[in-house]
Amino acid sequence: MSVLAFIKENRVLVAGLILPLLLVVVLAFAKTLPATLVDAPVYKVAFSSQNWSGQGQILLKIDDQGHLTASYQKNEGYVAQTNIASPVPTTTLYVYDPTTSQIKNYDFSLGTDEKLPSVATFKDAKFSTQLISPDGYSFENYYYSHNSLITEIFMSRSSTQGPVLVKENRVIKLPLPNQYYGSFNFVGWITEGDVK
Repeated sequence: MSVLAFIKENRVLVAGLILPLLLVVVLAFAKTLPATLVDAPVYKVAFSSQNWSGQGQILLKIDDQGHLTASYQKNEGYVAQTNIASPVPTTTLYVYDPTTSQIKNYDFSLGTDEKLPSVATFKDAKFSTQLISPDGYSFENYYYSHNSLITEIFMSRSSTQGPVLVKENRVIKLPLPNQYYGSFNFVGWITEGDVK
């Protein structure tokens, strides 16, 4: 019996098998289509993470003029012990460039003389600390996707991803840095100038 003859004789059975699969494909396509209509991000985003240190921490902030600042906050209760070494306070700033889809790392470590780390690399850059970028994207530390049961079954996606840029239905997963400490903290969007 040929395939065409089998289909002709068993139309209801074939339709019962093909139509649900076709419905899954249509629903998956309908869910991803709106995201393709959202413009790509334009602005670089900066976020940071820091290691744990009993000595204190290096805080990265944006001042009123939109420039990056670094300050050392010493842990007043810290007592150095000769047999237990506390790690040197280190904060890493990550800058994601949406045009290249690359992340650059900038480490800020406290010197032995407790001098603040330099931010000269960022002197030409101006940051906005608004949660929404000028082009409508937001930075999320972890993204909890709201997939339907059908897409969870038939599409391999993790329910948690992070960090990501989100605008409407478009979710852009940022490449995870090789080494990071703890969770990420949003620093700002580079709206003017650039990083050296």
